[in-house]
Amino acid sequence: MNFLVGISIDGPQELHDRYRRSNSGNGTFAKVIAAIERLKSYQVEFNTLTVINNVNVHYPLEVYHFLKSIGSKHMQFIELLETGTPNIDFSGHSENTFRIIDFFCASHGLWQVYVNHFYAMG
Repeated sequence: MNFLVGISIDGPQELHDRYRRSNSGNGTFAKVIAAIERLKSYQVEFNTLTVINNVNVHYPLEVYHFLKSIGSKHMQFIELLETGTPNIDFSGHSENTFRIIDFFCASHGLWQVYVNHFYAMG
């Protein structure tokens, strides 16, 4: 039986720990990396889920190359949706949509962007 385990990681430590914190307020990066290493030791395939936020959106190449360096062969990227905004319309594009598209295009041909879909090329 094969499994594909999803791991949430938002980039290198300084980007990941910005928002991913434990209840005690500590960054979770070290625990996530330890979990990835454990999965690898048992040869369990994993994918990474990266939330693109107002910080890591400015570092697309760093995030992509970091994820490759930790062995991610399957990457998912989702946009952080802001909460607390009255009457927000989730059917359209947020003001960050174009920054998100730039995030993918900045990877110099590693990504091909289609309307509402992103397909990995490399």
